[in-house]
Amino acid sequence: MKSKAKAGKTKVLTLAGARRLIRKNRAHPSDWYLASSLLCISKRSTFADLLACLKRFEAKFRAARVLHERTGRPLKNGKAIMSINDWRRYLKAEGKI
Repeated sequence: MKSKAKAGKTKVLTLAGARRLIRKNRAHPSDWYLASSLLCISKRSTFADLLACLKRFEAKFRAARVLHERTGRPLKNGKAIMSINDWRRYLKAEGKI
């Protein structure tokens, strides 16, 4: 994120800012990484936020693990499911989205 903050001031990424950033089509990969990190650790992030994280290579592994933890869905052959379409179908079938 390019910061316009004055020297000596730190720009803080909020949950709302992370939600906007992860959905941006153009951003630096490190920005997506930071946004996804915040969304994955926050208990206030939604399933839609985590699905948005699955679209980003920088975030997909962490987001998939968090989705498994939050839904109780078992791993497939010991690995996290990382298909966004698979997760959408599952979450709809479970009535979570």
